[in-house]
Amino acid sequence: MIIIPLLILISSLFTITQTCPNHSSLHTLTLKMPETYNKAFIPLESNPLVFNELIAALGASRNLHFQDVFALDDPAFLPPKILALVLVFPTTPTYEARLTAEDAGAKDWMVEHDEEDEDAVWFKQTINNACGLYAVLHALANGRAKDFL
Repeated sequence: MIIIPLLILISSLFTITQTCPNHSSLHTLTLKMPETYNKAFIPLESNPLVFNELIAALGASRNLHFQDVFALDDPAFLPPKILALVLVFPTTPTYEARLTAEDAGAKDWMVEHDEEDEDAVWFKQTINNACGLYAVLHALANGRAKDFL
């Protein structure tokens, strides 16, 4: 069986994890919830095994999987048949402020364009710490990956 990489995780140097008491998987700890979110999610650890378990539970083909990539500067480090890429990085208050400003501009863009003409599916993240889940949803809903659902 040929396994096609679905998402490639670039490991972050900033990771704090704890073991969940209900099962053996690890979760990244929440340090502070930004005031812009009303709900919070227990974040997914940036670990390919955790993401693979999630997409299997969502019913994705076993031909899709996550794997780590530690460099993008040399094509020899990249696996063949990449369908999506997820960048894992810590956020800062400055990043959150810029994102809020970009979101305000996105509302204008959405009014001016006909959504039926767009090929990309995009889900606005409204739950704090759910970026891993949203990354999975975006990767599965777009491009050739959706053919494996």
